[in-house]
Amino acid sequence: MEYATQDSRNIDLFEPIPRQDEVFFYGTQNLYYLVRFYYTLYERFLKVHEISSFFEENPRSKLLTPEDKEELAKERYDIFKWVLAHLIRSNVESEKYEDLLRCVFGNKAYLMFYVDRIVHMVRL
Repeated sequence: MEYATQDSRNIDLFEPIPRQDEVFFYGTQNLYYLVRFYYTLYERFLKVHEISSFFEENPRSKLLTPEDKEELAKERYDIFKWVLAHLIRSNVESEKYEDLLRCVFGNKAYLMFYVDRIVHMVRL
């Protein structure tokens, strides 16, 4: 962070010079929790998208063409969104949600279980 120099006009020496990529945001603790909640959800959705595109090296995945992998990745991500929508509507229990994700994503599914906890906190 840059600070003003003595050559600057009408600027306090200890006041930071604002940069274009920095934003100060003031609010209550509840607003912070809301922003953090959405940040966490976005982060998990991004992680799910990355995991959907990842295929482990095995004989079956070597047979897939890049087009097949892209289509399969889209289907896996759509399955996650579908299951999450049903979880939010209370059509799927959390145990069933975890089992479905484990079937689709394998051992990387644990990263998505936190979304289930967030949905339960919002519903209460």
